[in-house]
Amino acid sequence: MDTPLEINVSIDCIKNLVDNKNYEEALALCTSYLGQTNKKIVILKIHILFNLAKHLEIITECEKAYAIWPEEHFLKSKNTAISHLVKKYIKEKNYEKALQYLSSEICFKDSVLLGQKITVYIRLNQFSEALALCPPLTKKSNVFIEKKKITLLFLLKKYEEIIKECSIANGMWKDDYFTIPKMLLLVI
Repeated sequence: MDTPLEINVSIDCIKNLVDNKNYEEALALCTSYLGQTNKKIVILKIHILFNLAKHLEIITECEKAYAIWPEEHFLKSKNTAISHLVKKYIKEKNYEKALQYLSSEICFKDSVLLGQKITVYIRLNQFSEALALCPPLTKKSNVFIEKKKITLLFLLKKYEEIIKECSIANGMWKDDYFTIPKMLLLVI
């Protein structure tokens, strides 16, 4: 069994390698037995995987870590890795692959992933499906999601809903984005 001193020496060695951008060597140290049982080393490993853009491995590591230490930062790191993958697939126009990572459960817990799923449905011209993902407007709503919702309402020609949504949203955020569509519709 590793002593606290050995653990601290390992952690310092890994940090030194990371500071010198020797990510592969640092990763090799993290994958030892100690790296599977010590939370600090697992966190360093996830950090190194981000530097190496190994998003699939990050997802796996975060799932394993969360099973041992159910802490929020492992879920956030996993969601960030998923977001990077989805962004890549959207850029490549590989929407089906992007949707594989955007389960309903994960999207309703993370507004960035929800926004990405809405974007994928918009790109697939599935406007009604995208609109169905948009939560009702409340004080806790995400302005980014609400802007996507207004866009979808325009695409679906739901003008009365746009006026209603923009009135409420503009009262909450004082954002020109919500003033302009409403003004345009009042002229029509």
